[in-house]
Amino acid sequence: SLPLILGSLLEPLASLVDSAFVGQLRTEWLAGLALGAMILSSFSWVFNFLIHVSTESISRSAATQKSNEKVAHTQIALMVSVFIGILGAFIMWLGEPILFKLMGVKENLSIYVEDYFHVRLIGHPLLILYGTMISILRGFGKVKTCLLLLLSTVIINALVTAYLLFLQDWGLKRAA
Repeated sequence: SLPLILGSLLEPLASLVDSAFVGQLRTEWLAGLALGAMILSSFSWVFNFLIHVSTESISRSAATQKSNEKVAHTQIALMVSVFIGILGAFIMWLGEPILFKLMGVKENLSIYVEDYFHVRLIGHPLLILYGTMISILRGFGKVKTCLLLLLSTVIINALVTAYLLFLQDWGLKRAA
């Protein structure tokens, strides 16, 4: 269970890395990142059931040793996550003015929130798919593989974000 616990602790670190790096540069960027990330993570949390359902259905089918059932559950989980990821990104894109208003985005910060939010919306379906893939691997009992993937993701995110923000001076939009 230690790899599972460590993997669960690593998941939120990816966002903390972005906040820690951006916060060292400009407070407006940090505000834009915080508000944009809040909207995206709130929306992703609504679909957190994908992770739990995928893990449970895959582990149950893995226990029965029926390969057709394992393949079917895996395919359904992946297709549903892609569909929900794309649909969610589209809904957030359409509802952006309402979401920004609900979050209290001030006019002077809206450009920074938009910069971060628009780029992250492009990757949102992939984030939902990634979470589902991790849950599928957990369902198959590949907990150490999940830990290595999550650790790799956090390290790559930290290195790329640091490079783009500090060495290339690309700004919030490009670092997102």
